[in-house]
Amino acid sequence: MTASSGPILVTGATGFVGAWALDDLRRRYPGVEVWATSDRVAPPAGHPGPYRILDLGDEAGLRGLIRECRPGRVLHLAGAIGGGDVERLIAMNAGGTERLLRAIAEELPVESVRVVLASSAAVYGPVYAADQPVSEEHPLRPSTPYGISKAAQERAAISAGETTGLQVVRGRIFNLLGPGQPAHLVPMCFLSGLRKIRCGDEPPPLRVGNLLARRDFVDVRDAVLAMGVLLDHGEAGAAYNIASGEDIGIGDVLERLQAIEGLDVAVESDPARRGSGADDRIRADVTRIAKQTGWRASISLDESLRDMWNKS
Repeated sequence: MTASSGPILVTGATGFVGAWALDDLRRRYPGVEVWATSDRVAPPAGHPGPYRILDLGDEAGLRGLIRECRPGRVLHLAGAIGGGDVERLIAMNAGGTERLLRAIAEELPVESVRVVLASSAAVYGPVYAADQPVSEEHPLRPSTPYGISKAAQERAAISAGETTGLQVVRGRIFNLLGPGQPAHLVPMCFLSGLRKIRCGDEPPPLRVGNLLARRDFVDVRDAVLAMGVLLDHGEAGAAYNIASGEDIGIGDVLERLQAIEGLDVAVESDPARRGSGADDRIRADVTRIAKQTGWRASISLDESLRDMWNKS
């Protein structure tokens, strides 16, 4: 895949990943107009380019946007996150993606545009120890409503590529962290709780879930670099793991966060937050993206945690 001309379009630009992606794309492609869309009223902070409020359910609006923008590259970040009703999540994530890709394929020459879709490691579901690190060829067995919806989203992307020739690349992002992370996700939920205890707003102990689980964390700033690289060097139709390639215990993350700030807050397990058991772990095989693009995660966990404490 070679670079395309024309503006860049970023959907879901006001989300956690979108804000960092806009900054990266403006630096990566100086002089190229970057368009942004979101279903929120307020535009992304500091975004100098065109901004449109757009719901992915608005097919006519999508077509109008594509005709007006005529993008050469599309970074598709929009969609629903978290838990909830599986039918609603599929309608938003898979249905919205299908409408966007159809609008692109019908309004533009398919050879003139490429799309990078932000998918998730949740599409893999539970992975046995013998299959770790998990590669992109691993069967998709999602076990959560969100994971099911992201797998359906990927299927919509594959179908669009096969039926229209549209160049779509899937980036399967593992556990994100970094400045601006939503408060309900680890480690930001730890950080928020520790701050409240340190400031006297809440008494100890810090109530936590399953500290034995292990996750492959990647800083959001590294993740947007990966997606930017895939816009130019990803293989059409392929999926790429975006991760550090290492797994770390959730309890270790909490210990590092406390050490960074010199804290020693008592911790108490909350059965309502435990989730899966001690064998709940996942680690990515990042060979494909490293070999094909040269990208590797470069921001350490400690650097991410320090930046989260200081900048979030």
